[in-house]
Amino acid sequence: MGKVDAVYRRRFFSLWAIFLLAALGLSYSFVGAHGSEASFEKVIGDVHVDIGYTPELFREDAVSIFDFAILDGDSESLQYSDIWVRIEHEGATVFASGIHKPVLGKTLLSYAFPQSGDYELFARFQDGRESLVETSFPFTVEPSDNNESSSWKFLVTLLGGLVIGIVGSRFARSR
Repeated sequence: MGKVDAVYRRRFFSLWAIFLLAALGLSYSFVGAHGSEASFEKVIGDVHVDIGYTPELFREDAVSIFDFAILDGDSESLQYSDIWVRIEHEGATVFASGIHKPVLGKTLLSYAFPQSGDYELFARFQDGRESLVETSFPFTVEPSDNNESSSWKFLVTLLGGLVIGIVGSRFARSR
């Protein structure tokens, strides 16, 4: 029975390690967009549209995260079911999609801009088929910063893949 317990302990430890690595990776990758305090804001009638984003400077080929919210005059969150989002680059649509508001958490969109230049973000908040408010915000995406170390991102991804591969192979061997 000692050998069986050791196998289960090893599996439990391996699963726990994978969970911690995944949680750490996700917490690093999906930090809320309003953490940077950068946002597009506009008041339309009684509705305050607040679209937070991170990083504060948009760069070509870098992932940006948008956080969508609408508030009433008392800064209370208004209910909506979906958002229609469109991103245009110099008049051409480069992204268009509906985003369903999750039951828990924020309504987020991550997007990597393919080119530098002038963009416009269009957002329409809906409750079912009813349009609550819509607006757009112009912004500029800067050229990619080649000095930014993307090699460390590759290294982290490679090491993560190796760890998952090693743990996976241990599971396969133990069966």
